[in-house]
Amino acid sequence: MEINVINEDLVFTGDIEFDEILKNNVSKQVILKNGYTITNIRFVGSNQAQDKLDEIFLIRLKNGVNINKYLCWISKEALRATVDIFISGSIRFNIMSVVPFLEKEELKKLATKVIDEDGFNGLRFNSLIPFLDKFFIKKIVKDFIDN
Repeated sequence: MEINVINEDLVFTGDIEFDEILKNNVSKQVILKNGYTITNIRFVGSNQAQDKLDEIFLIRLKNGVNINKYLCWISKEALRATVDIFISGSIRFNIMSVVPFLEKEELKKLATKVIDEDGFNGLRFNSLIPFLDKFFIKKIVKDFIDN
């Protein structure tokens, strides 16, 4: 296995075996056989790696562990799953750290839930306004005035 250490990040290129690394990383860090400890992991160039990183992210989310360091590395699918988990109410967490990474459709879905519930899980609509496109906001205002 070829390992490049760049800026204290462990970069994986290509498909390699992740089970041992992931088992350790889910708990906080990777301890290499030579005794070095790596805490910031970046996966590059592998669908398997992306799937595993998404898996780590969702496990940490469900276990109440801080997910912020994974946000710029996870897939759109994992972000969608995060919104679905938040909207389901099964896990309570601060979704605002996720909001800047969401696509328009996920933002609209989240905003609609917050509007329908007049706030949801501590999230208020005004917190989402900077991230929503003006056409969606205009539609909401028009619907409010019409009703």
